[in-house]
Amino acid sequence: MLRILTSLFYLNMRHIRILWTHKLTYKYIELFSQTLMKMKIEVKKPTEEERRRAKNWPTWEKEPSTFPWEYDQQETCLILEGKSIIKTDEGNVEFEAGDFVTFPKGLKCTWEIKKKIRKHYKLG
Repeated sequence: MLRILTSLFYLNMRHIRILWTHKLTYKYIELFSQTLMKMKIEVKKPTEEERRRAKNWPTWEKEPSTFPWEYDQQETCLILEGKSIIKTDEGNVEFEAGDFVTFPKGLKCTWEIKKKIRKHYKLG
């Protein structure tokens, strides 16, 4: 009888351990998916309010070139002139003059500036 109870206890504990492991695995998958979603570069046309606010931000410009970059904080920018392709592990994103772009914190990418870029930008 003790042997049967011990076996049942072992099976029950093993079942609990498997369920717990799967629950953790699903949680990690969910967190990983949320992180990937946050790593997306957002490109859109700015609202009038966004355009107005961006006028007070610093300006950055760069001639055509290719270079690696990593964002240690979020960056939002209004592209004033030029054209660029940002290459990431998830794919390429293109933007040009008139676009409002948000780069997420932690993003690792390669900038490929096709036409001189000038932008207003805000960090954080």
